[in-house]
Amino acid sequence: MFKKLFKRFSKKKKFEPRYERKKEFFKGDTPHSFPEETMVESLSREKPSKVLEKKVVFNEIDVLVNGEKISSYRVSDEGISVGRDPSKVGIIIAEPIISKLHCSFYRAGNKLKIIDHNSTNGIYLNGIKITDQVLEDGAVISLGKKGTVKLIVHNVRML
Repeated sequence: MFKKLFKRFSKKKKFEPRYERKKEFFKGDTPHSFPEETMVESLSREKPSKVLEKKVVFNEIDVLVNGEKISSYRVSDEGISVGRDPSKVGIIIAEPIISKLHCSFYRAGNKLKIIDHNSTNGIYLNGIKITDQVLEDGAVISLGKKGTVKLIVHNVRML
């Protein structure tokens, strides 16, 4: 029995070069993984239905006190809070008109939303008191009716 197994496995296999094996595998047909038309050809035939819109990458808030720009902050996906208390907020404004936790900014898709946290002096957009509002690019928010502290919203866009 051992001799039969030895003879069976000791036979030399016929050597085939790789290119011949590939010919046998495809047998003149194109492989199934490649479609008849490429993606580039199909996209070039389609007409663009709408102009590509610029996507908002991040929002930036400029802080102005008495007309002077103090600082700028980027709004992350978690949002950022505004107030006097450094342990509760991300944007610290040390002015007596600002509450400890005055308001917060949150991302809502590509837009920015502001929410008032029952502050003493409130938040105003174009002279109108608001509690929560979706903000457009260039919106100017006054913290308190006097308007000594202003926040300006900028949308930074990229393709």
